[in-house]
Amino acid sequence: MFVDWMQSNALGGARALGGVLLGAFSVQALASTVGSESSVGLSADYDSNPYLLASGPRSAESAALVASLPVSYNDNAVAMDLSVRSRLAESHGPLAVLSNYEYFDGDWKFSGERSALAANVGWHRDSTLYNQYENTALQGHSVIRQESSAQLDGSRQLDERATVRVSGSYNQVNFDQIAGQLVTNYHYEQLGAQIERTLSELWQGSASLGVGRYELPDHSFREDTRYAQLGVNRALNENWLFSSQLGYSRLADRSQFQVAYLALAPDGTLEILQRPVILHHQGGTTSYALSLQRNTERAQWSVAASRSVQPSGLGSLLTQDSVTLSRAGDLSERSRVTVTLGGSRNDDSLQHLQLGNRRYFQVASTWSWRASEQWVIDTELSANRQRVNGEQADGLTVRISLLRQLRRWRIK
Repeated sequence: MFVDWMQSNALGGARALGGVLLGAFSVQALASTVGSESSVGLSADYDSNPYLLASGPRSAESAALVASLPVSYNDNAVAMDLSVRSRLAESHGPLAVLSNYEYFDGDWKFSGERSALAANVGWHRDSTLYNQYENTALQGHSVIRQESSAQLDGSRQLDERATVRVSGSYNQVNFDQIAGQLVTNYHYEQLGAQIERTLSELWQGSASLGVGRYELPDHSFREDTRYAQLGVNRALNENWLFSSQLGYSRLADRSQFQVAYLALAPDGTLEILQRPVILHHQGGTTSYALSLQRNTERAQWSVAASRSVQPSGLGSLLTQDSVTLSRAGDLSERSRVTVTLGGSRNDDSLQHLQLGNRRYFQVASTWSWRASEQWVIDTELSANRQRVNGEQADGLTVRISLLRQLRRWRIK
């Protein structure tokens, strides 16, 4: 089966794909365009309640060295991007947090006359501090989180109006410490197919089917999902775009554990034996994604609402509901501001985890100002609120970064 093959071969395939991409890069670079826009800088952070504790919150302060090294490659049919991002921080104040990260990402795209192929591989090492739901579950501390991923997408234009797409992905997440079984290692595979059709000059429709599998490393728990979805996009005019998707996901799980029991031995004594017990549960949930976008010369507005089934480090698939309102625009030729208001909630569809009522709210703003051709100042401000089973916690985060853009280079 696809899921079993992905489980045993996806990571090796990701490494092989990375080698192929690097080989293609070195062989064809002299005949095509290669470029980079790297940056290094310093960042100062303050968080009044990084773990969003309802009682006894403690603040955290840190100073960090940040670096970004992207490399891009393009020719007539192939495009490739390699990106390395890193943060090396030292914490101060009442609370020390794990805010370091290392991100390695590679993207490869091929475009033909009627076909296209895209591949992505990634390796991310950070901490549960960067995952809202896992951060809540750990209740006052964080552990190192490592994620490996691989994704392959292909599309074929059937005629002037119809296009078919297929995709497959694999994600594996490991934690350096399993803190009281509050978070757990897992891997997740997904395979999907979609057909898109242009209905008119303004209307586009789509239909998709897919399967996914979420599994713990010891195979004690497995959860499968099958989904179907219909989508409609419409350009209202030159500035407005509306899109909608509606679907249904069917979930089924399998959990296995050992049960001890007393048995009478042949010599007449009692002995303790164990036998495996397997439980199955089934259920389903609707899924949707609605968005409305407006673009002007200097700003972009968007409002979106969605419900989707996502993997998590909590030990099960989660149903996540979210609503966002955002505005991004230029204040001048040198500065840009983005403001986002959002809210979300999550739930275990099959009620294994008994998460209760968990809601999250955030107001965030980023401001970027290019002081000169080489120097950029970024400011991030966010206010966060969390409500878990009637308890409320608030936190304020401020980050100021000074970045130096290194010399851009391009080779043809």
